[in-house]
Amino acid sequence: MLLVVVLVMVVALTVGLSVASRTITSLKISKQNEDSQRAFQAAETGIQEALQQLSGNHTVAGILDNQASFNAVINQTSGNQLLLNGGDDVTQDKGMDVWLSGYSPVMYANPIFSATTGTITFYWGTAGQSSCTQGGSASAPRGNTVRPALEILLLYQTPSNPQLRKYLFDACSSVRFPGAQPASSTSTTITDANNPSVSVTFIYSANISINAALNTAFIAKVIPLYNSTKIGVASSISLPGQGSFITSTGLFGDSSRKIQYFKPYPQLPAELFYAIIAQNSN
Repeated sequence: MLLVVVLVMVVALTVGLSVASRTITSLKISKQNEDSQRAFQAAETGIQEALQQLSGNHTVAGILDNQASFNAVINQTSGNQLLLNGGDDVTQDKGMDVWLSGYSPVMYANPIFSATTGTITFYWGTAGQSSCTQGGSASAPRGNTVRPALEILLLYQTPSNPQLRKYLFDACSSVRFPGAQPASSTSTTITDANNPSVSVTFIYSANISINAALNTAFIAKVIPLYNSTKIGVASSISLPGQGSFITSTGLFGDSSRKIQYFKPYPQLPAELFYAIIAQNSN
């Protein structure tokens, strides 16, 4: 009887300890999830606070009512190699601006090539974007396979009397744009100067030489055609700020969450560029 009682007690104790251990583990996981959620909310708050204070490179910090804290670092994106839109896709037919002069505090001030000449290289297209056909199918959707072309509209001279130079590069030029300049097909990896953790490998590139006639260039609009795509830019002279890159870290207890967000400068409407094209053609 004593042996049976001991065995029953051992089994009961084992079961009890197992249940208690699982309960403690569940409570710990639940608390970690709750702390992580609060840390994430704090990081989001840091992004919102930073977006209201986009003036130069600085840090925004604070503590929320629930005692979670955030620390948001704001960096103005600049450097010799940049990924447009923070490394995300640039929308087809919409494009993004590449500033070749100052934006803040004085717009169009100090074009980077004003005292010299140089080269700007544009990179686009990623693995899988290799088809020159404009169609698609259920098994091969257009958005995943169509090879993008690149239109570049370069404004130079002065903002009050702008002149425009138009470039069109297409690796499918013999099929789609007989008059387009061919794009180079070379695999090149671009790492963003402001966020070394983000790199993109591109399969097409094209150079624009900035000579004495173009050294007053102050902005370029880069527009992908036929497909959205990631775009990288490399310059022989360091590019000025293109917007703000925000890294916000939220903390609560032992939990830490990080959010990164890119805020470009307001885009100039594409209609402005095309209006200049129409004016120059008249």
